[in-house]
Amino acid sequence: MATRLKGKAYRPGCEHLECRMALASAHHSVAATAAVELSSSKPRPIHQAAISGLVPLDQLGPGTTYQGFSGGLYGNGSDQPPAALLGSALTAAGQVVPRGLFGAPAASGKVGVIAIGQSTTKQWFPFFQRLAAGRLPGPFVLVNAGQDDMVAQRWASSSEPWSVADRQVAASRLSRYQVQVAIIDSARIRSWNDGNLPGQVSAYGANLSRIVSIAKAHYPNLRLVYFLPFHDSEFVSPRRMLQEPFSYQLGFGVQHLVTTQGSGSPVLLWGPYVWADMANPTYYYDGIHFSMTGRAEMASLMWSFLQTDPVAARWLWNR
Repeated sequence: MATRLKGKAYRPGCEHLECRMALASAHHSVAATAAVELSSSKPRPIHQAAISGLVPLDQLGPGTTYQGFSGGLYGNGSDQPPAALLGSALTAAGQVVPRGLFGAPAASGKVGVIAIGQSTTKQWFPFFQRLAAGRLPGPFVLVNAGQDDMVAQRWASSSEPWSVADRQVAASRLSRYQVQVAIIDSARIRSWNDGNLPGQVSAYGANLSRIVSIAKAHYPNLRLVYFLPFHDSEFVSPRRMLQEPFSYQLGFGVQHLVTTQGSGSPVLLWGPYVWADMANPTYYYDGIHFSMTGRAEMASLMWSFLQTDPVAARWLWNR
């Protein structure tokens, strides 16, 4: 079974998860900062918590486990939603239609797609918006609600990020009734404080479940939610708030939530499993925040996913 190659760690640019873009300074772009980091001749030891040989969740096939948890995005070694969940998702996708300002279906209406997450979401989603510009059908409006400092714990417990998200929706000339799809790219920091893996899964799953519940209250016509795992974080300082193998283990929290969801709305699905695809030091300028190359790669992964996802084929491409 394939395992990931490990790379060299980055020297951190600051010691807070949500470093502002001021790190790049007025005289050096983010890309230039990354170039300086890569060209440095000083050795950067990998933090000991970054365990070599972690097998990506979507490569843990039938019969394989990690600390007692089955592999596969949807459990039991499967990367595909079970038939019942897929059926529910396709039904929900059929309900994603252009809607007017008050939520009624309307030929001249809009479909809002909102991205919810922290500063890393705020960084990559504009690249996705630009990639999608002119390529998506006319009714779709993409809203970037990624915000500095707003990790999963904050979205689950504070009204602050939701107020900003609502303003972003309004600035996009949408009403809350027109938002029908959410992309949740929200990491739980310091998850090692949650105890063993079952404790981490429970805590993160509770955060995500609460985020979905609040999102549904804000956006009554929300039909589908796609989850992204946090990206690989092996290239970071030991003092950062996200480390390996804990970022990897967050994926089991998503897995638990999508496989134990009830029959209500919205339907919860995996988006692209970006954890392994983003295991490249050139994608970051401080090990956590994206370089320009990393932002473009995240956008590309999201775009590629939407080309092949059978549920997106119905709600996005009308196939």
